Amino acid sequence: MTSQSIRSDIVVRLPPRAAADALLRLAERRSAFAIRATCRLPTLDVEVALLRDVVVALALSRDGCCEVSWQPAGGGPFPRLGGELRIGDDGATTRVEFEGAYDDLAAPRGDAVDAELGFRFAQAAARAMLDALVAKLDV
Repeated sequence: MTSQSIRSDIVVRLPPRAAADALLRLAERRSAFAIRATCRLPTLDVEVALLRDVVVALALSRDGCCEVSWQPAGGGPFPRLGGELRIGDDGATTRVEFEGAYDDLAAPRGDAVDAELGFRFAQAAARAMLDALVAKLDV
């Protein structure tokens, strides 16, 4: 398998310290939650939607960051993803930032269509994961 980088972030309503503390509390509990990732592909004047349930797991890393990984709930040939979550603060906004990589199952075969689908699915899963995570942080 070939690993492909992926990044995503989302703005949160919490101050940076409160967001960081909430994220670390979730990671310390080794939280896991389910999301439904939706990948939309407009093709041939028809929109195709791929829906997959994904299980997300959080854990505290050795350096005090939050590690995240996920995989399709029912298994299958869809990207598994792993990386780190951090709190970003530029003075104006607080963000939860994800940086990681996903397994590109199509790369060894050189299948461009499957590679594009895998990339879009990984992006959709990252976005769904961040949306669900922010809901947990903001409560």
